[in-house]
Amino acid sequence: MKRFLRSLVFLLFLVACSKPDWDIPSGLESEPAVQQRVLSVVPVGTPLIDAKQRMEANGFACVFQWHAIWNGQQNASYLYCHREEGGLTNARQWQVAFPIHAGTVMEALVVSGEIGSRPLP
Repeated sequence: MKRFLRSLVFLLFLVACSKPDWDIPSGLESEPAVQQRVLSVVPVGTPLIDAKQRMEANGFACVFQWHAIWNGQQNASYLYCHREEGGLTNARQWQVAFPIHAGTVMEALVVSGEIGSRPLP
């Protein structure tokens, strides 16, 4: 029984410490680098519903925004995806918007920043 419990604890430790297997990796520093990775996972022409699923599979939380504000633009409609990464001292957030044009991805707009450092759109 002790051996089983030790094995179980070890297995839970490995699962807790493993990094997710994302196509859009953590640790990217620049907005252009993230935009390039996003568009490699969600290329132009991808249906927005598929884009939502692919982004969520990469650790992003996504929602459709209708007649909202994005980066100062009023009345914008887009698929909005958000992901935070890092620890207590170097937490970073990524926000990606896919403007809605005929139900497919035409571009990916990326904004990033350290959490708490500046307001994002």
